[in-house]
Amino acid sequence: MVKKLLIFSLLFALLILITSVGFAKSYNLDKADIAFFIDGNAKVFVDEIITFDFSGPYTYAYRDIPKGSWTISDIYVLDDQRQPLQFELTDVGDNTRITWYYSANNELKTFTMGYTLTNAIDVYDDVARFNWKVWGQGWDHSLDELVGYIVLPEKVNDPKEVYIWGHPEINGKIGLQDNNKVIFQVFNIPSQQFVELDTVFPRSLLASTEFAVVHSGTGLQKIIDTEKNIYDQEHPNPIYSIILMIVSILILIITFFILKAKYYRKSDKVKDIYVRDIPYNYSPAIVSYLLYINPRIESISAELLNLCLKGKLSIELIAAQGIFSKEDFKFLIKNTSTDKLSKSEILLFDLVKTAAKYGYKDYVLFKKQIKDDTPNELLLSEFKTYLLKNQLEAQLFLKEWNESVTEDAEDLGLKIKRTGIWIFILVWIIVMLLTSFIGVMVYNVFAGTLVFVFGFVILLFSKYLMNRNELAMEHYTKWILLKKYLNNFSDFKNKDVQDIKLWEQYLVYAIPLGCAKKVQKNMKLVFIDTNKNMRSAIFVGSAINYSNIISATNSFSSAFSSAMTTSGSSGFSGGSSGGGGGGGGGAG
Repeated sequence: MVKKLLIFSLLFALLILITSVGFAKSYNLDKADIAFFIDGNAKVFVDEIITFDFSGPYTYAYRDIPKGSWTISDIYVLDDQRQPLQFELTDVGDNTRITWYYSANNELKTFTMGYTLTNAIDVYDDVARFNWKVWGQGWDHSLDELVGYIVLPEKVNDPKEVYIWGHPEINGKIGLQDNNKVIFQVFNIPSQQFVELDTVFPRSLLASTEFAVVHSGTGLQKIIDTEKNIYDQEHPNPIYSIILMIVSILILIITFFILKAKYYRKSDKVKDIYVRDIPYNYSPAIVSYLLYINPRIESISAELLNLCLKGKLSIELIAAQGIFSKEDFKFLIKNTSTDKLSKSEILLFDLVKTAAKYGYKDYVLFKKQIKDDTPNELLLSEFKTYLLKNQLEAQLFLKEWNESVTEDAEDLGLKIKRTGIWIFILVWIIVMLLTSFIGVMVYNVFAGTLVFVFGFVILLFSKYLMNRNELAMEHYTKWILLKKYLNNFSDFKNKDVQDIKLWEQYLVYAIPLGCAKKVQKNMKLVFIDTNKNMRSAIFVGSAINYSNIISATNSFSSAFSSAMTTSGSSGFSGGSSGGGGGGGGGAG
């Protein structure tokens, strides 16, 4: 009897445990896309696209929007398929709560909430101001990534006519795109933390002030002074010694030249004045590694072209179809085998093959990713959209690709250390500590300028401070001598024009060497009297055209750059300028 009772008790306890685990639930906020459209009458149309990662069962979510001088109307909520969801409005203290209903269990859910704001724009005699918390402090969960934009009523003639400030000081960027779109991106926003954008633009962009709050007098200078006061409170500016700053810079300049003399030397094994042929048959990304340690992003373009030379890909130029369309490029996957490819080339080739599986369908505010019926073809425009839609994967790819280039180089015995750079940075830190101790604080304006100068010096000239082993120095020297040869047209023009693959190799390796435009220019002169029917090893369907290669290279680099970072002209500073909006939200 006791034994049966014990077994029953254990089973009952296990049942309670399983039940409690089954009903435990939580969620994460993965991403939010917030868009604001300001029309000519000062109305603001808002779209908030928020992705929840649910663990456990959920049936509703809500969004609190603070009450204020502004009004909210035309509210709607859509599900993942852009279908309307039932919602209700309630007053919760100083907030209007929008609650919508659905069913979710251990899955990602993306909701789109839209509404219209009036009286949210302040208008002065000279400027209009949209000062708004694009993310509110009322969220009790952190947010991994916030992206969005504010579309102005019209384009400005000069980007300097638009002023943008972000608050508080947080990991984010702000910029102006196409002279009418303020774009922003913020990462890792803690719970209970707002993000605020203060956007000021010429009043002349508004056709009327029907739905704005109008103030008499000019406002721009007052707003600038307010923002300056916020900045000054966060960044004190004490008295400093200019002489000490100059001495600090001189110390760094002297240190740089001493280190340059020690580490920047050419290999004694290379006696040639020029190198006239491709000295080594490895990826052009390794050339970029030899020059900079961290391969430049344009060397990805060179590696793509090199995959064409290896017979894995070919590229077709798609001409513009109309006045407003642009030329495009189509990748054709010819051979899916990764035999004889380096680690970095395999990673890049796999990325192209993955992106080729998808196409994109236009919706009102976004492009939806769909399966492609041409998995062996990939338009560059589709490639760019894929990278932008999968930014986390793109950034992870870039990290792995950089590491694989280093591994490929080290497998060849090419090793580089940052010895000189670290010595330079150590001297810089010592100088900064001394100047701070004597009277120049690290956070004042002049010290910030000094930091910029040091960083700029390192950025421009760090390649002279790298400690390459003997083999890496030999390879580096030969590539530099090839660059010298490619830049010297008087000798370059005597090369046999019939070897098309060699000429295209010149162009591919000229990309990481930084002389592709010069080579293209010289090659136009070389081929001016040659047979027009010579075929390219990279492009299909046309005679060789080297301007296409340069155009493709620029387009490839632009696609990767757009995905890896948000273009921006400024960042976020501390404090707040008292913007409207904000609030928070949650789910249950």
